[in-house]
Amino acid sequence: MNSSDKSPDRIQFLDRKNGKRKGLIPGSRERLSDHRNWHGLSIEVWAADTYRFDNISLCQDLVLMSLEGKSAVTVQTGPVDFRDFYLKEDEILVIPSDWLILSLKIDISGRMMAVACEKFLLSCVGVELGRPEPKFTDFVSCEDPLVRVLALRLLGLEESSAEAYNQSLIHALSSHLVHHYSSSHAVVPENNSSGLNNQALRKAIKYIHIHFAEDISTDMIAAEVNLNGAYFARMFKKSIGVSPHQYLLNCRINRAKVLLADKALRISEVAAMSGFYDQSHLTNSFKKFMKMTPSQYARSLRVDS
Repeated sequence: MNSSDKSPDRIQFLDRKNGKRKGLIPGSRERLSDHRNWHGLSIEVWAADTYRFDNISLCQDLVLMSLEGKSAVTVQTGPVDFRDFYLKEDEILVIPSDWLILSLKIDISGRMMAVACEKFLLSCVGVELGRPEPKFTDFVSCEDPLVRVLALRLLGLEESSAEAYNQSLIHALSSHLVHHYSSSHAVVPENNSSGLNNQALRKAIKYIHIHFAEDISTDMIAAEVNLNGAYFARMFKKSIGVSPHQYLLNCRINRAKVLLADKALRISEVAAMSGFYDQSHLTNSFKKFMKMTPSQYARSLRVDS
């Protein structure tokens, strides 16, 4: 596996000061009792403790579940917007990655399991389920024992377990989360079956989500799946209804929307951290997608909060 195919080996948050990822929970034996990572999916078990994080954006969509005892989670998303959740065993809390979190406090009395899904995994599963670009849009808390069963089965696998079995469990868990907790306004084109095969589509989407903040082109994405650029672009659009360039821009716009909530970042810094050439490129693209400039969007966040 080359470096471009690797998923982060820890559940992470985005440091908005420099655009770098950092591990959410320190990986000490006392605090992180179990941890496994696959292609686009990470599972960690956190020991009893109180954890607090300030001014973060999650890099992955996160599902928390209390394995033993009760856990309390407080999320602050605005100056006066606090959300309190109290999780009993087998109850989950879905925390979307697109929210700017001013503070996150997790008080664990027993053990808590955290399941983190990368965007590219959810996108691939969404295409198969007829929900291209699925998103976790709000915090959801409910009882869901199936998440516990599938995640613990994955945690218990031996390193030598058959890859096909591993992938079947990952697919079952991610499909369950997408089907029950995501929303999507996109429509799968009727001619979707004539587009890229599932393996090539997954690989292309994964490459885009890992490298969208870099200077990449349609030809570079096509090279990842060993196809000619023009042919790949046609097949990609047949598969999910938008061109590779439009899909790439959408990823960059979504990252910019998260970063614009940080008052400490200049527009030029947001542009650089989101994969745009400069502030002008971001402004023009953002206005086309959002019908407002980045500055107007940032000011609207202050008003809403």
